[in-house]
Amino acid sequence: MKSDFDEFLKDKAIFEERNNNIALVIKSKYLLYSFKYKELKNYSYWYKLIITFLKQKNQQRVC
Repeated sequence: MKSDFDEFLKDKAIFEERNNNIALVIKSKYLLYSFKYKELKNYSYWYKLIITFLKQKNQQRVC
């Protein structure tokens, strides 16, 4: 027969595992965003983005 303390330990372990998983997800998203931000800080990246955007706009006007 399980005691309340055993149940508490099991719940505590599940809770800690969940928290660790959430922390990993947040960390990976943060790393992804910081990588994208570094890309955006790169001038040539912005330049290419603007040029492709303008080309698409011009193509839409022709049609």
